[in-house]
Amino acid sequence: MLKYKFPRSLCISLQNAMEFGKRLSSSTAARDMQRIETFTNPKVQSILKQLTGRDFNRIFRNRKIGQKLRQPKVTFMTEKQLEETIEETERKADKLLQMPPVLPPANNVEKILSFDPKIQLHDESAYVFTDISGNSTDRDRLIVIRDVDGTLRHADGEVRTKMNSIYFPFEGRTLNVPKMFSDSEVMKSVLDRASPIDNTYEFILDRACIQFDPDDPQYVSIVEATYDRIDEMLDYDLLKSTRHYGPMVFYLTRTRKMDKLLMFNIQRERISFDAVPLVSLFHLIFSESLSKQKIEASGTMDEIETLRSYIQLDSIKRQELELCLNAYEEIKRSRGNLEKGLQRAHGY
Repeated sequence: MLKYKFPRSLCISLQNAMEFGKRLSSSTAARDMQRIETFTNPKVQSILKQLTGRDFNRIFRNRKIGQKLRQPKVTFMTEKQLEETIEETERKADKLLQMPPVLPPANNVEKILSFDPKIQLHDESAYVFTDISGNSTDRDRLIVIRDVDGTLRHADGEVRTKMNSIYFPFEGRTLNVPKMFSDSEVMKSVLDRASPIDNTYEFILDRACIQFDPDDPQYVSIVEATYDRIDEMLDYDLLKSTRHYGPMVFYLTRTRKMDKLLMFNIQRERISFDAVPLVSLFHLIFSESLSKQKIEASGTMDEIETLRSYIQLDSIKRQELELCLNAYEEIKRSRGNLEKGLQRAHGY
């Protein structure tokens, strides 16, 4: 055991989480476990990967992360070598597109071990005791605090994060939370800079993945605020072919905020590969939805009818989506009539 003297002011914040599974309250445990199980469902993962896309130019693009750029290299290959290189590239792409886990925020419940009034006011600061033995992980490592008033308790999430960072540093994770996460004005200015050239959305999400655990309440708050901003600005394509697109779509669908994304895809005529799978994802998450029941009762339904069923029975922005889908159908009919006219004019 090593002890580290910590100011009392740093031992009381509940900003960060501890091991979520052991600290869920009974009233929320079932709902939170359902969210985890839904996200890890193979069918849900398959749809999210399809929606994410695999644009290699975007996946392997040069990014402003302080790394030295490599000179392009031209290599002559046999057909077999080319196939092996393509397979290797696919594996690298899979690794880069690995989605961060989606977890509920940990419920940080204080656990008091004992109270000894005889050592009250033993010092001006609380003491933190940390087990640094090699057989412990950051999740289950024993970290306890002796408060000034004599209380001995398990450390809360923020103290655990700081102690783990001190004794077992994680590459890229800073001891103090970066200002863009702790200052809302700085965070807003970073979000305001987002553009296809300077994709600060991805920068924020990547940085949050390094700085926090996935069930840290601050992490959950940051990523959801970023997703909401993307939804507000219709900047969905800035996360396409990144590891964050799937979790964003899952969040928007789970919270019934997917209508703007659905409209975005219909307007860009992305019916088969984006709009319809998005509705299928909704049906997996909300298995009792009216539109899913209608589709199952009908047996078969084409893509447009699938979208229309969701719009009429389950959507929040029904009127806007109906106008959008009607406009798409009209454009499709006009385009078909034009092609037929051109074929007749050319004697086909």
